[in-house]
Amino acid sequence: MLNLIMDMYSKTKSVVKWKGKLSAEFVDEMGVAQGGILSPYLFKKFLGDLACNLSKQWGVVVDELTVLTHLLWADDLVLVSDSDYGLQCQLDNLFDYCSKWQMIINNLKTKVLVYNSGVTVMPNFNVGGVPIEIATQYNYLGNLYSTIDQSRVIKNYVLNNCRRALFKIRKLCLPLGQVPPSLGLKLFDSLVMPLVDYASEVWFNEEIAQGLEVFQLGYLKRLLGVRPQTPTLAVYGELGRHPLKYRLEMNKLKYLHRVNNLPDTSITKIVYKKLELLSEFGADSWFTDAMNLFSEFEKSCNINLDVFCKKNKESVKTMLKNYETKRFTTKWINDMDAITDDKKLRTYIKFKDELLFEDYLLLTVPKVRIAISRFCCSSHNLAIELGRHAKPKKIELAKRLCKKCNVIEDEMHHVTACTLNSKQRESLYSEVLKYEPNFISYSNAKKFKFILQTRERKLLQAFGMFLYKSYPVS
Repeated sequence: MLNLIMDMYSKTKSVVKWKGKLSAEFVDEMGVAQGGILSPYLFKKFLGDLACNLSKQWGVVVDELTVLTHLLWADDLVLVSDSDYGLQCQLDNLFDYCSKWQMIINNLKTKVLVYNSGVTVMPNFNVGGVPIEIATQYNYLGNLYSTIDQSRVIKNYVLNNCRRALFKIRKLCLPLGQVPPSLGLKLFDSLVMPLVDYASEVWFNEEIAQGLEVFQLGYLKRLLGVRPQTPTLAVYGELGRHPLKYRLEMNKLKYLHRVNNLPDTSITKIVYKKLELLSEFGADSWFTDAMNLFSEFEKSCNINLDVFCKKNKESVKTMLKNYETKRFTTKWINDMDAITDDKKLRTYIKFKDELLFEDYLLLTVPKVRIAISRFCCSSHNLAIELGRHAKPKKIELAKRLCKKCNVIEDEMHHVTACTLNSKQRESLYSEVLKYEPNFISYSNAKKFKFILQTRERKLLQAFGMFLYKSYPVS
């Protein structure tokens, strides 16, 4: 086997591609084959003795049996020490090791983070005599670590990544014009959500979740084609979506399950136990946040931590998904029930009673689909809504009148009674009668609710055209 590997690498050749042209072949004399099946294994074996060259004397004591000297993922290495002298010793050891085995340390990518708010004069560090920059933040394996205001730095970092992904979505969908909501949600879940999820089990907190939610709501409102001021309850309700906070909380609980199932010798498990011990003395940490979340979950699902941790991964995933759905759905229903007649969604609660993706959002004509979205979410130009934003002060509810009929111009009046829309209404009602022969005998309130709650594609199309013609989408 050894002869086979040596023979394979003795014949490896490469070329360089530059500006569309290829260089002459040359023999590879260093490194492993990029993309080779054996490459990760060979690299791991080659660095197998690295830990022996990093003295535990200068590492960080985790417990009486564990000293952490470094973190290594492929060729991304982090050295850790609890003193400046210790870190410099580790750097010297690393330099000697690399020199022995003809490896090069990339000084441009090498940085030092100092986690000590009491330090007034920063020490100097070097690798082989070359000074190393002392930074305030560093990206390691896609996670941004900062010595100053970690929460704000993480929020901005994740948001910037999400914005880049959103720009990619817009570029992909440019030929489509207005993106169908079903496709838009699929793209968001495929291209943006992984960036939100990545390492969220560690960095999640309320402040970061709020920043991400503003980003998600902006995207959802653009998908619906409604105004930025549109109530979030209606946005979630029409698309059947949840705030990101609930998803991120479930990610933390999944990780809680995972950590508890790690072997006791794992560094992660040892640190977890240390945080658990510190919590008993009143110290706040990741452990206390996770246990606060689990306490709510425990009350709702009647399951203690021991039983939870003994369940398999898929069972936990399903359980947490159901809990997330139940939890937000209950809150959404309670918030809907709390809406009074003077609130913006006073009409919305008369026909909307389920948190789900509405069928009209599958209509293929954007102007028709957007007309319904704006009407349902109170993002329209009827007097009931315009009067709310009148300057210098809003118009009283009783005075927000239809110019033609001299009664309050709300959504129900517009659909069922306004004489300005008589011709369009005749066309709409003729389509409704195909599905409900007794429709004409209904009260206006019942007619309104029947139309707004229909799942029939042709009737939804007719309703959208009615709205578009009576109040064209701007």
